[in-house]
Amino acid sequence: MIMSRKPKRLSEAQISAYEENGVVFPIPVLTSEEVSRFRTKVEELEARLGGKPKAVELAQSHLHFRWAYELSTHPAVLDAVEDVLGPNILVWTTSIFAKHPHDASYISWHQDGTYWGLDSTRLTSAWIALTDSRVENGCMPRVCLGGWLVLVVSLHWTSRLHQPGCTVVGRIRSCAANGFDFTEEMRISAPHV
Repeated sequence: MIMSRKPKRLSEAQISAYEENGVVFPIPVLTSEEVSRFRTKVEELEARLGGKPKAVELAQSHLHFRWAYELSTHPAVLDAVEDVLGPNILVWTTSIFAKHPHDASYISWHQDGTYWGLDSTRLTSAWIALTDSRVENGCMPRVCLGGWLVLVVSLHWTSRLHQPGCTVVGRIRSCAANGFDFTEEMRISAPHV
C-alpha cells in the first residue's frame, strides 16, 4: 500500500488487488442522476460536433467544459485514485469514448503509458462508465490482470462488465483492449489520467 492512512473509497482488499493486478473494479462513483447528467452532456456535445466526432475532437474536454471538469474531478473518483496513488493528484488528460451502435472499430491490446510517452507506476487511469458496458457493446476495457508486471499480454484476461456510474482504476502500464459494438445501444466512457 502507498500510505498508512485509512483509505477513503477502496477497501484494503481492493487496494491489494490493484497492487497485485494493476487494476481494480467496479468502484461505484456516480449516482444515477449524475450518470444521466453527464451522459446527456456527452450526447449534446457529440450532436454539436456532427453526431460522431473523432476521439481527438473530444480530448481534453475537462479544459473546455465545466461538466467535464466536474466529472474528471468528482470527489468519489479522486478518492479512489488517492487510495492507490496518494494525495496531490493531477488530472493530466481526459478523453471521451463513445462506441456507437454497430460500430466495428476496436482498440487492440495496448498500454496507455506507451501511447502517451509516460512510464511510471505513480500514474493511473480512471475509466468512468456512463452507459452499460458489456461484451456485446465493446466492453470497456478488457484487461490483462497482472500484465503491468511483465509488460507481456498473458492468456489470463477478462471481459469486464460495468454498470453506469462505476469506474475502473488501472495502471497505465496495464494491458487493455476493447471490441466491437454489436448492439443498438451506444457505449460511453470517460477515461482520465
